[in-house]
Amino acid sequence: GGKIGCTPYEYVEGSKMGSVRLRHYYLPESIKSNGKVIYMASPLINKPELFDMAKGKSVVEAMQLKGYDIYLVDPGNPGAMDTDRGLDFYGKTVHDAYFDIMIARHPGQEILVMGYCMGGTLVLPYLARRAEERLAKGLEMDIKKVALLIAPVKFDDDSTGHGAMRAAIRKNYSKSV
Repeated sequence: GGKIGCTPYEYVEGSKMGSVRLRHYYLPESIKSNGKVIYMASPLINKPELFDMAKGKSVVEAMQLKGYDIYLVDPGNPGAMDTDRGLDFYGKTVHDAYFDIMIARHPGQEILVMGYCMGGTLVLPYLARRAEERLAKGLEMDIKKVALLIAPVKFDDDSTGHGAMRAAIRKNYSKSV
């Protein structure tokens, strides 16, 4: 009879891409906004409720109590329509679209990023690319704070167990992506 996910949210209109959608956890009326937005990049395998387990054990709830507006990537339950989607979709296309939505909804507000597990692994290179794209346009980086939770990001040595992943990435790397 247990239920995970304690904080009310709604899916952002226009955010559906295949099985992926953007959740928005509105601040309760009793809490004053601190003018900052947190973008939570959840893993593709675990349910996104891992950020919102239960009352008193919820990252979403704790951040709301501090006045943050919360958005969370919900990968949904990928099906046949998603079989051809690659890491470029989950690691760039989704984030590009969702950052555009948040920036339009919260102009001038600081956006912070939190990535968990594979969500963090995918959002970190996205942010590096975003910084380079903005620099090339003469713009300052707009995302300045990132928190990664158990996100593997070091793939360049054999002691971490990521040697096989590193080899696959190097073998299949496409300069056009």
